[in-house]
Amino acid sequence: MNSLTQQTQIKPDQIVELVFRFKWLIICLLAVSLTIGLVKTLVADRVYQASTMILIQPQEVPEDYVRSVVSTGIEERISSISQQIMSRTNLEKIINQFGLYKKNKDMYLEDKIEGIRKRIDVTITRSSQRRSSETFAIQFRGNQPDQVMQITNTLASYFMDVNLRIREAQVVGTSNFLSEELVKIKETLELKERDLAKYRSEHVGGLPSELESNLRTLDRLQTQLTDSQAALRDARNTEVSLQQQIIRQKELAAQTTGQALDGSGNGNRRSSGRATDRDELNRLREELNSLLLKYTEKHPDVVKSQAAIKKIEKKIRDSGDVEELLDTDPEVVELKVQHEQVVNSIVGLNADIRIIKERMGVHEKLVEQTPKREQELQKLLRDYASIQNVYTSVLDRRLEAELSVNMEKKQKGEQFRVLDYAIRPEKPISPDVRKAFLLSLGVGCALAGGIVFLFFTFDNAVRSKKDIEDIFKLPILVEIGSIKQPGDNFRKKIQVVGLVVALSYIGIIIGLFMAVEL
Repeated sequence: MNSLTQQTQIKPDQIVELVFRFKWLIICLLAVSLTIGLVKTLVADRVYQASTMILIQPQEVPEDYVRSVVSTGIEERISSISQQIMSRTNLEKIINQFGLYKKNKDMYLEDKIEGIRKRIDVTITRSSQRRSSETFAIQFRGNQPDQVMQITNTLASYFMDVNLRIREAQVVGTSNFLSEELVKIKETLELKERDLAKYRSEHVGGLPSELESNLRTLDRLQTQLTDSQAALRDARNTEVSLQQQIIRQKELAAQTTGQALDGSGNGNRRSSGRATDRDELNRLREELNSLLLKYTEKHPDVVKSQAAIKKIEKKIRDSGDVEELLDTDPEVVELKVQHEQVVNSIVGLNADIRIIKERMGVHEKLVEQTPKREQELQKLLRDYASIQNVYTSVLDRRLEAELSVNMEKKQKGEQFRVLDYAIRPEKPISPDVRKAFLLSLGVGCALAGGIVFLFFTFDNAVRSKKDIEDIFKLPILVEIGSIKQPGDNFRKKIQVVGLVVALSYIGIIIGLFMAVEL
């Protein structure tokens, strides 16, 4: 008895021998498998597919002149458009527009939408020379060729319309957003400008740009102060000199006036009598007051006292004063005028010096506060410059967005253009006749080969001289030929006819497969 390992080692001559031995089994299995495959191919629903090719056409205006604000990539935008087109609302419109699933009235709407969604494919094609996507295809599958073509072209039209709406909405939304932000930034910028102007107006004269002016003013005031102080010293010296000159001139005038009075015999007398008359006048007035306490004004003593007082007063008025005569001396008068002018000049110089010192104090304070003002002003200017840069940047972007809006409205931007419209499909894509034929042929061959292999593996019958020698370990001495029985020829003819019929049937099945494929 052969072992399983020995039996499974099949040689080519054994394969041929097995094919001839199990030819009817192999033929029947092939015939059945091909027949089932053909029947399934014939009864299966025909599925047609239509396709349209859409070109992604770049914007007509060069990007160096107008830059589009649409930042989304082609793949991202196509994916977004696909999701919108395959949305429930849009697919429901397509189902109602083309009357899909009329035979499946009991079918849920969700199942219908999911079914049509699976029949739509969007394929992006990349160029070998460019990284960006250049074309993409929209494919739709269905049972009715005309309907498949119409739905495919409708989907392509949806793609182009949605793309235009998305691009226009994106550029308009970007432009509106930038305009709103620009208004806010402008308000902030104007507020900073007002703060800056207010700061400059509040600290006018003490700004860093005025430091040189303040220093020059301080130098000028210092020079003025030095000059004024020198002039003041000179004026005071002149005042002292004039006072001394006046005293000397009065002494000279007094000597001259005294000699004149002495020559007339009245000078000393007047000078000495003046004090006596005034003392007498005071005594008489005191006496009058005492009398008035006792008597009326008509009393003789009162009237006498009043008359004496009047006489003394007249005498004093008639007597002249030496000082008054000296003050009227022309040279003394001229010196006093000069002295008064010098005094006025001193007063003016003092006022000027006070004003100069006050101004110097103001400018010194401004100079001392300049570093602080510079730091504060730099902070304001830095904030202002930062906001101004943002404003300029947003303004430039808004202008670009407005140009992009105009470009999109005039359809000069990137567009989808149909290269190949969907045509009516003539050949179905399903069922795949060639695949069905190969599958049926493969299944038949696999079943036949498997069964034959099992028979070969578990069959212990002696089939050849070598099997006898291997089993019994004895050499074969005599070999007897086959013995023919009556009717063997007829059976052979029947087998040949049956074999021809079976092979013809298989040939017909294969021919039908080819006819269906064509």
